[in-house]
Amino acid sequence: MLPHICRDNFLILHALMAAAALCAFPSLRHLPAWDGRGFAVALVAHAAATEPLSYLAHRALHGSSGRLYARYHSLHHSSRVPQPFTAGLATPLEHVALGALMSLPLAAARAAGCASVALAFAYVLAFDSLRAMGHCNVEVVPASLFRAIPALRYVLYTPTYVRALILSLWPLPAR
Repeated sequence: MLPHICRDNFLILHALMAAAALCAFPSLRHLPAWDGRGFAVALVAHAAATEPLSYLAHRALHGSSGRLYARYHSLHHSSRVPQPFTAGLATPLEHVALGALMSLPLAAARAAGCASVALAFAYVLAFDSLRAMGHCNVEVVPASLFRAIPALRYVLYTPTYVRALILSLWPLPAR
């Protein structure tokens, strides 16, 4: 396991990426504090672009050759017991790719003219919180809900989702 000091490096990297975006696109400094329409645009863009591209990227990292897994993604799976920070345990290349994927809904809202500061903070907070919850190894949704609506386990990002979908598609290599 990596030392505790390394566990928040992805937060620093994402802050630097946000600062770079502000420098590259000065108009972002003049976003309104709130525009509710941006949340709807970001939700659609997340479902239409970020989720499918995240799936494809993760599938590539677990690819048949194992080259990307061995060089990059195996660090994420090095945690024997999943915990919230396991979501952030990855190489810088993976974090840059994740940051690019996270920016798609925000860019879509900006292109639609309805981005806001609240959207930027809320989306990043929700994205990272859900990733942490999916790796927390404690189920927060009652099992009875998954029994009543079995398809829900493939929609809600929870530890059950991670086990049911992600790990069933890509078994971990033998240690």
